[in-house]
Amino acid sequence: MPNRRTALAELCAAIGAAVFPEAVLAQPQGWPDRPLRLIVPVPPGGLADILARSLALRLGETLGQTVIVENKPGAGSLIGTDYVLKQPADGYTMLLTWTAIVQNPLLLPNAHYDPVKDFAPVARLGGISAVFAVGSHVNASNLKEFIALAKGPQAITYGVPGIGSAAHFYGEIMSRTLGLNMSHVPYKGDAEMVPDLLNQRVDAAFVQALSVDQHAKQGKVKVLAVTGPKRINLMPSVPTFQEQGVPGLDDDRWFGIFMRAGTPQPIVDRISAETEKWVALPATQERMRTAAMDPGAMNAADFTAAVAKSQQQWRDIVKRVPIKLN
Repeated sequence: MPNRRTALAELCAAIGAAVFPEAVLAQPQGWPDRPLRLIVPVPPGGLADILARSLALRLGETLGQTVIVENKPGAGSLIGTDYVLKQPADGYTMLLTWTAIVQNPLLLPNAHYDPVKDFAPVARLGGISAVFAVGSHVNASNLKEFIALAKGPQAITYGVPGIGSAAHFYGEIMSRTLGLNMSHVPYKGDAEMVPDLLNQRVDAAFVQALSVDQHAKQGKVKVLAVTGPKRINLMPSVPTFQEQGVPGLDDDRWFGIFMRAGTPQPIVDRISAETEKWVALPATQERMRTAAMDPGAMNAADFTAAVAKSQQQWRDIVKRVPIKLN
């Protein structure tokens, strides 16, 4: 009789999985039985932090457990990334990051990880571009004038969110390609960098559009160009670098959720499914577009393929334009 009961239970489970496949992913057994953490590798206040706090509230509602956002900034997101890498692969620690997770191992000698082999890509949130802004004290109202100014004897300082970040790479591309006299100044994130731009302690910066939008409207900074393949909704009048004849700054960048490699697949799939639902919400879509993001969720399988593609693209870029980092 016990064997028959076991067989009957297994048959019912199989039928349930076939008829209601979402139920299998709905709640992995015993998980979550305590709060989860969502690590953000930049200071509070930036776009990644805003996205994380919104997603954390949604996941908390759907998973029935609190999701705590923890900011661990520094080293171009490497500090927070390494922290997640050292946590157990038990499904209780997530990372909200961007394309830097692919770039850092190619640019930083102390980034000893593979974004596909050592992490489990969970879900893509959307695409993102940076803008190049200068302070009001800089005598340039467009990119052409800035290039002419930066070819002069006095070095132009520009802020970047960490050594080896994509922004640092963009500045190096500009300097090498156009022969500019530019010197980078590393920060932990936009929240620290923008005040220095406003107070003329740095001449220019690669920043998220949301971080300087209001300042640009007030004339406190001038936004000269947008990275990426197309203009952004938040600043439709600002042309891309490519439009202005500056190549090499049109790569595809994204925000996404990662967990440790080895995290049980049902947990990865559950977080992925709930994240996709959050991205599809009208409020999330509006928030992303207002922040110059292009909403575009991917499930775990598709995002893993996208991360691998980005990894190869950046390998090729680094070979073409090698950057020596201290």
